[in-house]
Amino acid sequence: MRTVEERVTNLEEILAEFISQTNERIVATNTALNRLALSMSETDERIRATNATVDKLALTISDINVVIRATTATVDKLA
Repeated sequence: MRTVEERVTNLEEILAEFISQTNERIVATNTALNRLALSMSETDERIRATNATVDKLALTISDINVVIRATTATVDKLA
């Protein structure tokens, strides 16, 4: 039969292994979260770039509409 000291030592070893595995999982989780944060940051940058492109396109369309209205007015005058 094992002594109390042997049982305590065994429990300490089990606990140490559990803590070690838990720490490994925490590190892995933190690594995954850091990658996700970086991915989200890159996605935000792409969204901002896309929004800027859409804004430029909207301005271009607005400019085209101004030219069309002016051309239509000129055609109406010529008619």
